[in-house]
Amino acid sequence: MEKKPTNLIDFGEMSRDEQSLDMLIGGVTGIRQNDFHGLEHSMSIRLDAFNYPRVKALSILSGSSMNSIINNMLEVAYATMLERMNEEDREFLKLSVLGTSHDWLSKQTEKK
Repeated sequence: MEKKPTNLIDFGEMSRDEQSLDMLIGGVTGIRQNDFHGLEHSMSIRLDAFNYPRVKALSILSGSSMNSIINNMLEVAYATMLERMNEEDREFLKLSVLGTSHDWLSKQTEKK
């Protein structure tokens, strides 16, 4: 039986980190489509000797780019962290993310 990717998802009672993990696994196994097309920030990243082969293997298995795999894994890690943080740290992080996003998006619009 052929797996058919879908974007119609019913997460039921899943937490955000469980949803992110489900999306990552679905993208790797071909059950879900995980492609993101939008604003991207290019940066250099170094993967250690343990993580490079893991990301490469997931990329090969899924047919997705290593960049896509890393972004999906970051979503899982970030959602998991948010679920486990205290409210004060979670609020600080959200405000910091908003500030960084605003600054970066402002620079992007200035370039145009």
